[in-house]
Formats: sequence, structure tokens, C-alpha cells
Amino acid sequence: MYLNVGKCHEDLNDFDNARKNYELAHSYIHFLPDDGYGKMIKDGILNGFARVKSSNTNGD
Repeated sequence: MYLNVGKCHEDLNDFDNARKNYELAHSYIHFLPDDGYGKMIKDGILNGFARVKSSNTNGD
């Protein structure tokens, strides 16, 4: 859920809230299964972090 909410904030150029939600998603990463689904979600979280890191984090 936090991954999807983070992506929504990112799409709205609200990078601070996107980063907060990606951080929340990352805090639960150890609960994800060690299978294809878990890998997809883990990759999504890490890719989200990379995108907001390279974006303007002030929302300008």
C-alpha cells in the first residue's frame, strides 16, 4: 500500500510525501515473501527511492 501511495504522491510532484511513503514501505520490506511478487515490490520501493532522490525534493 505504501508503495502505491508513494507513487501517487510522486506523480503529483509531492516528493517529500512520496519519500515518506517509500520509507514506510521499506520499513515493512522484511515481511515480503522471497518470491517473484516480493522481488517486484522490493524493486518498486528501491526504484521509487531512486526517482525521488533524483527529483527536486522541494516540490518546485
